[in-house]
Amino acid sequence: MTDDCQDESFSSAEENRRFMMGFTTWPFGPDIEDLSETYDFIMPYADIYGEQIDQYIPWKAMMSGDNIPKALLDNLKYRYGQARINMDLSLSVSLLNLDRSDLLADIDGSVPFYRSLADDHIVDAYERYLSIVIEAFKPKYVVTAMEVNELYMHDQEKWGEYKIMASALRKRLKVNIPAHFSLSPLHFKIYIIVLNQKLSLT
Repeated sequence: MTDDCQDESFSSAEENRRFMMGFTTWPFGPDIEDLSETYDFIMPYADIYGEQIDQYIPWKAMMSGDNIPKALLDNLKYRYGQARINMDLSLSVSLLNLDRSDLLADIDGSVPFYRSLADDHIVDAYERYLSIVIEAFKPKYVVTAMEVNELYMHDQEKWGEYKIMASALRKRLKVNIPAHFSLSPLHFKIYIIVLNQKLSLT
């Protein structure tokens, strides 16, 4: 944070502001210290903040019934631990890779075999992963797959498969997690879950 952001006029403006502010935790640098400094800056001023989970999806662990890898769990716990109590969170999870043309890979770079994105083993594994991440963060809002509209531009057949997958996920999560569902009006049918109930960290 710069000296300009620490002066009395800045603090006074913060105390007297009559509007709400939101920030993402996307850090300004690659190191853990950069992420920590990002949290330190936004948490005193944010009314809502956004987390983005897009490192990898532990497909093998989710399909075999194993626990989520410790490194990923530790990362989730660290992020969750930075938030203020009772602060609203919008959580975005990435289903797709960086160019949004296929599934996001596992930690070893592998992508599970599938004939369709709506294959049962893909939907089952991703549902389990989403449930773990949601429980870890206790969000108010969840984007179950980011920027999926770009999949339409890469592969319209996969886009059709994704819509079937998204519908199946929505039905399952609606049963398993107390939630109210609504559709985003932007970029086709991107499903957004609005959680009504806080979930406990396991």
